[in-house]
Amino acid sequence: MPCRFRIAVGVAAALLGVAAAAANETSANASAGGLHGVNLDTCNLKPRYVGCWSQRKPFRPRWDSHVSATAIGIKECFTRCCLHKLPFAGLQCPRLWELWRIPIVVCRCFDQVGANADKCVDSSHGCTGNPVVAGYRAGGAYLAAIYDVRG
Repeated sequence: MPCRFRIAVGVAAALLGVAAAAANETSANASAGGLHGVNLDTCNLKPRYVGCWSQRKPFRPRWDSHVSATAIGIKECFTRCCLHKLPFAGLQCPRLWELWRIPIVVCRCFDQVGANADKCVDSSHGCTGNPVVAGYRAGGAYLAAIYDVRG
C-alpha cells in the first residue's frame, strides 16, 4: 500500500473519529445539561436558511473552522455554533482539501449578519466543490450561506 494512500486513509479515519467523538461528547453533555452551559435542546440542528451574506460586509465571524462536506460535518458546524452561543452558522467555500483530496467546507459562526448578497455561489478562489452539501447551500468565495441555529 503506497505511503500517501495510507496517510490519506489515516487522516480520513482521524476526521471520522473526531466527528464520532464530538457526537458522543455532544450527546453525553446534552443529557448532563449541555456543554459550556448550553442545553443542546435549545439548538436547532435542522436550522432555517436565512440567506447569503457577503463576507466583505462589516460583520466578522466569531469562530471558524473547516468541517467535512458531509451531513455529519454540517451537523458538527451547526452544533459548534450553538455551543459557542452564536445564533448563526455560515457555510462557505466548498472544495477539496488539496493535500488529501477530502471534500471540506468552511464553518463560520456569527453573532450577527448583514444584508443578503445577490448570489450565493462563487467558484473563484478555489471554491470548486458542490454548492449544495447534504441538502444545505454551501456558499462560495467570500459568500457564506447563513443558517439560524437557535431553537
